[in-house]
Amino acid sequence: MGRKKKRILQNSKEGTEYAVNAAHRYVEMRDYCDEFEARYPSLIQKGKIQTTAFEALDCLSADTFVMPDLAPCDANKLDVYLANKERLYLFEYSLQQLDSDVRQVAESLFIERLSWQEVIQKYCVSRMTVSRYRKTSLLQFAAVVDEYMEWKARSLFE
Repeated sequence: MGRKKKRILQNSKEGTEYAVNAAHRYVEMRDYCDEFEARYPSLIQKGKIQTTAFEALDCLSADTFVMPDLAPCDANKLDVYLANKERLYLFEYSLQQLDSDVRQVAESLFIERLSWQEVIQKYCVSRMTVSRYRKTSLLQFAAVVDEYMEWKARSLFE
């Protein structure tokens, strides 16, 4: 008998950096995307962006990435929007995959922007538990990013 070995996720360095950056910038990216959608609905329509593709949270859908053919000034704005929208999509998708306890702590840290002390008090857990749940959520997010980027590269370049 004995204990089972835990499966350790081996993520790429790039995927991990992407995950950490997106998790810490979640609120700013959400605000940016909401403001962009309110301010430039015609640009989104002109670029043939299906914003509903990002709402379904069914990862690995061909509708989650587009390469609009627009004038350079419009294309640059839309590229920034789409990069942020993709990060939000992947982050929210990865949150859905987490166990409920880990998800609650991750949402408190990254979405609600609570301090560690506030999370400890809110969930009556130790600092080590918050640390472990945070690390688990970021590892899962990085794994989703790696999987998505591999799939995206295959889809775009095959």
